[in-house]
Amino acid sequence: MSWQQYCDSLVATNHMIACGIFGADGSLWASKPSPFPVNPASVKAIAEGFRNNGAITGGVQVGDERYIYVKGDATQVMFKKGANGVVASKANTAIIIATHDGSVKGETVLTDIGKVIDYLTKSGF
Repeated sequence: MSWQQYCDSLVATNHMIACGIFGADGSLWASKPSPFPVNPASVKAIAEGFRNNGAITGGVQVGDERYIYVKGDATQVMFKKGANGVVASKANTAIIIATHDGSVKGETVLTDIGKVIDYLTKSGF
């Protein structure tokens, strides 16, 4: 399965608006839609946040909106802006970031991307 197919299948769950797969350095591997709505600086901040959780407590920028940090650890992180959210999960070398609206809880989106992250981790990514 290609990186793009992972993004396509995750967005097809209708639990997220956008999904991107990135390298641990923040480089874009695939996204749906393209361009991905999370700006490159926020992607890099999320990647750094997995190494140093304090690096992302100031939140992330998505389009014109600033999302506040809710919680996170070495493998998952959540941000909110009203009912909308941004979630991310990390494998060894890959990070999946997804945005969702208020019709879905962030935990549901984390479960969806977590299944792919588990597979990627077992596959060496």
